[in-house]
Amino acid sequence: MFCSVKCQKANKVRQWQKKNAFQRKLNAIQKLGGKCSRCSYRKNLAALTFHHLDPSKKDFELDSRKFSNTSLKKLEKEIEKCILLCIRCHVEEHNPHLDLDLGLLTQLAE
Repeated sequence: MFCSVKCQKANKVRQWQKKNAFQRKLNAIQKLGGKCSRCSYRKNLAALTFHHLDPSKKDFELDSRKFSNTSLKKLEKEIEKCILLCIRCHVEEHNPHLDLDLGLLTQLAE
């Protein structure tokens, strides 16, 4: 299945990192209430994101790589700067000017 013992070991490390990242993200989600702070969505782990309340204080993105390879102390410090949003609410937070209810399609057509 693997071309060498080295590749097999590397695969085990990647699998451990992936599992570790998911577990840490799940813990962070639970710490922030387990659901989107706006709409209460709570179905899919991948659809829940971390929104930094003050972008100027953001040290790093909270993504899979950071959850896997960053110390818990640093992660906890970064998580404290965030609220939990589902992906839809997060996109709307960053792009309020694209709200279709505000007549965006008419503005774009002009």
